[in-house]
Amino acid sequence: MQSKIPLCKHCVNRIRSRGLLKVEVVEPPACFICMGIIDKLYELIDEAVSKLSEIEYSKLKAATRIPSDIVEREDTIRSLYNAEIYPPIKMYVNKLLDKELSTRTNCSISSTAPDIIVLFDLPLWTVTLQVNPLFISGRYLKLARN
Repeated sequence: MQSKIPLCKHCVNRIRSRGLLKVEVVEPPACFICMGIIDKLYELIDEAVSKLSEIEYSKLKAATRIPSDIVEREDTIRSLYNAEIYPPIKMYVNKLLDKELSTRTNCSISSTAPDIIVLFDLPLWTVTLQVNPLFISGRYLKLARN
């Protein structure tokens, strides 16, 4: 199926994995779905790594807020090609961010109990760190009088 909708390499790879093979690959700013935002993520990753360098942690997880217009454009592509089973852009971006943060910081990714959640707010173009609390339990034993 030939498409006249311009898509970047990231969006093409997501869709191509499920059968939409012939689409026009364009330079990042002209992508119909993401408008080139995926290629610009590396600026936010640099900011996140500089913020993470000030904190001690062993496990982290990336989370994102995706602009609603990107989700709407993605739904348009889904309805045009009946491609309801390809991975959503949010899942793709989270995996990309997890992989990049893991390689740059040399720490593991944990979905269940991360020490830090790195929130990438794409509509506001900001990075926020959510540090999860550390609970230490102990017992008090009174061994002497006084």
